[in-house]
Amino acid sequence: MVCRAMKTNRPIVECNVRSVPGFKKKPYDCVGVVPITIGGKSFGGITVDSSSSNTFKGEEATIHSILRPYAAITVFTIDDAED
Repeated sequence: MVCRAMKTNRPIVECNVRSVPGFKKKPYDCVGVVPITIGGKSFGGITVDSSSSNTFKGEEATIHSILRPYAAITVFTIDDAED
């Protein structure tokens, strides 16, 4: 999920995560991801998850507005580490 957000450089929401092979035993069933990017290059993602399967369904814009500040703070630490 984080990789998909990084590749598309867009926030994503994945519902019914436990139905994905390899995720059956996860404690969460819905995930929202905002990519961490600098100059169009993705370095990772900030995630939020829920045990309910449709908590964030259709809420990509909301997830983005809530998590974007945390992604921005992370970008500052990456920039400082490269200096």
